[in-house]
Amino acid sequence: MAIIARRHDVAVVYDTKSSDMRVEVETMSRMNPSPRLAPQRYEDVTAAAALLVKDVNTGNAVHFDQPMMNDAAADAVRRTTGPNAWALGRPPKKDQADISPLEAWALALRYYDENPAYEMMRPIIAY
Repeated sequence: MAIIARRHDVAVVYDTKSSDMRVEVETMSRMNPSPRLAPQRYEDVTAAAALLVKDVNTGNAVHFDQPMMNDAAADAVRRTTGPNAWALGRPPKKDQADISPLEAWALALRYYDENPAYEMMRPIIAY
């Protein structure tokens, strides 16, 4: 992940609540050079889920026929995380369902929308 992030000059976007990801991020932060890291708080995760659902429903976001994404989308449910918040979750009877591709898509989409790529302008030289 770190090699790909550095090669394409993109940040590694991750959920800070994920214990597995924290281990990976700690390792990447010690690399030289380390990739840019973009931690996402819980509020960001819930906003990302809502954005993904909205964009899929309006046709602004689509995915191609990818087996892992298809399975994640089929398994994911809306779980309440507070009085006015929700996030993506696993169905009660499928504790082992892997919805991480869908969660990653949601976080990446939100990060992309919030952090547009800037292109360096060439200086204009007047003679």
